[in-house]
Amino acid sequence: MNAKEFAAQLRTEIEAIKNQGVPAIDVENLITYLSNVEDSPSAEPSAAEIEHYKADLTAHIEATKHNYNTQLEMFKSVILAGQNAIRTIVGINGGASVAMLAFLGHMAAIRSPFIPVYAACLLPFAAGTLLGGLISGGTYLSQWLYAGGSKKVETAGFAVNILVILFGIGSFACFGLGAWWTYEAFLDTPPQGTAPLVKTVPVG
Repeated sequence: MNAKEFAAQLRTEIEAIKNQGVPAIDVENLITYLSNVEDSPSAEPSAAEIEHYKADLTAHIEATKHNYNTQLEMFKSVILAGQNAIRTIVGINGGASVAMLAFLGHMAAIRSPFIPVYAACLLPFAAGTLLGGLISGGTYLSQWLYAGGSKKVETAGFAVNILVILFGIGSFACFGLGAWWTYEAFLDTPPQGTAPLVKTVPVG
């Protein structure tokens, strides 16, 4: 097999690898180089030179595939971690909201005068749950923008991603605030049936 036949064969193999998802920039450079080798009138290389070049090219292709697979796995791990964070945010705030609603329902049944206090404690949990929903929608939007292709659209996707991260921090902060308010409300609520304090005035 001469040099031109070898270049044609390698170009076919590289094009097949490109169709499997390997990043295009390195592959395109290699295809262009091999095309130049095919059209070059230079002297035929020796068999040892061809084998050496083939080994170098194979190593380059394997390194490119390894880097691509590594980046793909890192991207998958980031997506999985984000999904777990969203589930945690919605779970803790949504669960706290349901618990507070049930507690408020019980207080309404006994006509407790402290309903407004605990109703205020519900607000941070509800806000955290809402932020969790916005995070889920914002994550989809950022990925859609990233897939747009153009630099401007990718920049918009990055901005949405930063906004989603801020929403996540805010959601956890809402849960902490709601838990603190609820704790303070429990401390300030007297036990049921406790008689109010009566100030006595000494006689005489």
